[in-house]
Order: sequence, then C-alpha cells, then structure tokens
Amino acid sequence: GRTAEADQASERSLALARRCNSRRDEGSALNTLTFHLADMGARLALYRQALAAYDAAGNLAGRATIIGNAANTYMELGLFRRARRHIDEALARRACLYGSRAFAFRAPF
Repeated sequence: GRTAEADQASERSLALARRCNSRRDEGSALNTLTFHLADMGARLALYRQALAAYDAAGNLAGRATIIGNAANTYMELGLFRRARRHIDEALARRACLYGSRAFAFRAPF
C-alpha cells in the first residue's frame, strides 16, 4: 500500500549513509531498495553495489544476505545453476560466521 513512501525512505537512507560514509548502512539501504523492484536486472545491479559496500565495510553477514537475495532473483530468472552456486556460497559464509547456529537450508532443485 505504501510502496512509494517506503522507496523514498530507502532513497533518503542511502543518501544519508553515503554522506556519512557508512558503507554498512549503504549496503543495507541498497538492499532495501530492491524490495519493491520488479526489474530483475536493476535488482541485480543494486545487489552488486550492495556487495561492494558490504565488502568495503568488512560486513560478512551483509555479504551473505545479499548473495542469498541474488540467488532468489536468479531462481526467478530460471538460472538455477547460478542460483545454486550463490546459495552454496551464502550458506558457506553463514556457516563460517555462525557455526552450528547457521540455519539449515536445502535448495529446491
């Protein structure tokens, strides 16, 4: 119902993160901007930017989240092998971060 308002808030958050040079918050804002984005190519472009921001911040959990989100988009596109590679990478990163607390997930293919 309030998609446009949410997207505007995300844009403001992104601008503030960049102004403050907070790469972690920049990655988070870029991820949030994908939530209502129907254009999957544009969504993947924002994920690439978010990955760069999280890498610069040294935020491994953020990186794992973005890789998992990109995997979902690749599944929507029917690129199942690429999606599977992303899922495997995201799970490996989460296992490194959380060990036995890492969530269990099985790809649907």
